[in-house]
Amino acid sequence: MSAETMEWLAANIRIGYTDERGPAWWARDNYMTDGSHFDGPVPDDEIRRILAVPFVEGEVFSTYTVADHADGCTMRDPGECECPTHKEVIRDPEKKSIISPDDGHVHGYFSQGWTLHGYQGWTADKISSILDANRGELGCASVGLLKQRSVAFMQAKLTGTGLEVGGYQAVPFIGAATSVNGSLASTYFTGMEGVVCDNTLDAGMRSALSKTKVKHTRYSHGRVAEIQSALGLVYEAGDVWLASAAELQSIDVTDADFRAWLDEISPVPARDPKSSTGGAKYTNSVKFRDRLTELWSFDPKVKPWAGTAFGIMQLGNTYRTWDRNVAGADGARMERNLLNMVSGIAAKEDAGDLDALARVLAKRTVHPVTA
Repeated sequence: MSAETMEWLAANIRIGYTDERGPAWWARDNYMTDGSHFDGPVPDDEIRRILAVPFVEGEVFSTYTVADHADGCTMRDPGECECPTHKEVIRDPEKKSIISPDDGHVHGYFSQGWTLHGYQGWTADKISSILDANRGELGCASVGLLKQRSVAFMQAKLTGTGLEVGGYQAVPFIGAATSVNGSLASTYFTGMEGVVCDNTLDAGMRSALSKTKVKHTRYSHGRVAEIQSALGLVYEAGDVWLASAAELQSIDVTDADFRAWLDEISPVPARDPKSSTGGAKYTNSVKFRDRLTELWSFDPKVKPWAGTAFGIMQLGNTYRTWDRNVAGADGARMERNLLNMVSGIAAKEDAGDLDALARVLAKRTVHPVTA
């Protein structure tokens, strides 16, 4: 369950370029004065302030109960007899904890070989390291903390490079994320963000143009060149996306194709004769299909491309980004969307929608080739 309320998001996430795309969906009425949003890129000093979460390594101890057995007692386990007991404490030399000393929060427990990746160094600094002669073309679009500060992320976009295919506008971005709770390796990726809808798409529509993961091991610090090489592909992401989007928009999807696609991704189960409504599985499937049909027919983020394979991809992506139920606090949707993007779940789900369409169209693939 997410702990991120709207107030928490405003304090721990920074959004840039509101003059181009407006505020984040969770913004409060005073978003331009509460320090959470900026007209241009998020300033460097604000990036550093957000990412400056302190961490220390702690020792791990276990407490257990020992029985002080009386002479003649044959019981071995505490509680099996009425002999008095006392507590013993032992340190585990193979384990350590990661703690934020400013609030005492324990982020996780790890083996001694696990290596901490500091937020500034493994997100903002890694992205900055690829700029070189191109410095100034990348600007921070968002940066922040999630999961009680156990996860940090940063996205930077290529300024002045908005691209358009068939009326759909998107901007190339690079992203970096890491964690101190064991949930995420340090991850770097490129992609595209819809200008109007804020949907995030893989540059090649099927798999990210570049994606690199660095595990928290003692050897991880030696992979800087590999990360720089992968992230440097952001400058090519736009060309790949243009070709991918154009190809998907050229593939027609008829009304019959659309209904068949719904049957592929969510076949309607038989009604439960014992239920007046048909049962939960039946009603959930019908509601899901009805909602997708409504988005396909009326939603401005989808309707302009309805009737094409690109519209199918945009439909599934839009539903998962904005409609799918998310349990937790107010900010759970943003947390879920970000983690799905970083982990690759979102890309797999987008690809799954296109694979289902490929089966419907009896084609081998509707995906563009990303050489």
